[in-house]
Amino acid sequence: MEVPVFLGLNCPLWMICAVLNMFFIFCLFFPRSGSKEIKQPLKILLSVIVVCAAILQIFFLQKMVMGSSALYTTLYRIINIILKDLVEISMTTTMWLNVFYFSQIVPAEKGPLKWLKTNIKLFIYCALIFDWAFLLSNGLFDIVSHVKSAQNANNATANATHAVNKQAQGDSTAIGLFVCEISYLLLCLFVMMMTSVATVSYLRAHMKTVKDSDLSSSLRSQARVTITGIIQTVLYSVCNAWIISYMIKTTFFETTFDKKSHVFYTIISIYSLGTALNLAVGQSVFRVRAAELWRKVSTKK
Repeated sequence: MEVPVFLGLNCPLWMICAVLNMFFIFCLFFPRSGSKEIKQPLKILLSVIVVCAAILQIFFLQKMVMGSSALYTTLYRIINIILKDLVEISMTTTMWLNVFYFSQIVPAEKGPLKWLKTNIKLFIYCALIFDWAFLLSNGLFDIVSHVKSAQNANNATANATHAVNKQAQGDSTAIGLFVCEISYLLLCLFVMMMTSVATVSYLRAHMKTVKDSDLSSSLRSQARVTITGIIQTVLYSVCNAWIISYMIKTTFFETTFDKKSHVFYTIISIYSLGTALNLAVGQSVFRVRAAELWRKVSTKK
């Protein structure tokens, strides 16, 4: 992808995402006085998604300013690793958001689902901690490995056999972590799909017993977050497929395809915009605040 095409496509996406994320941060961290407080764990889930998106916007700005001037530097590669980790944290957090809504919408009277519904706050907290520990430790290993590889490439070694053995050990560790990371991302996608299907099945059966005129605002809200959850699952699938292909390319192959990471950044930019629009439509805290601001602006006019 040429630079003019990359900038022409991504600059508008960046500006829309930046505005939406600033609005989300404003809603989450500066709530209107007297408004109903967002309950946990919903608030921390939304906060993680929004903060990750805001940091991603900073890296996108860096990419557009830096361009390809630092294409082959260690810093540029490290920035790509951090960007990938932030996207993965955002993706898995949207999966936990799906799990949270599944536990709130689908009734459970006994078994593991009953335990999940009763202990959802503790479960989500533990899941997020595991997410951050697992994905960030993988990212840290990638950064350390890349820095060491860069140092070894610039420094001649006196013991070639020792260097080869050390490289082989590093490669085996990298492959093991690579398999674990991909497996975890695919497992999260599977859980996201299953919770979405179960929620849709329940709401579909429930709505058949209720007349259109009797649909409550709560049921409409549940349907809305379920639909946005399905859309988010599609976004997750597309972004996940690209991240896995990117990891395979950077781990096992030296190819000239997307050396400037323009396609990589564009896929993530589209995912970020889709996620932001999903939050704007699916989360009442953002819709209500936007409606209030619009009324204030309309009144002043």
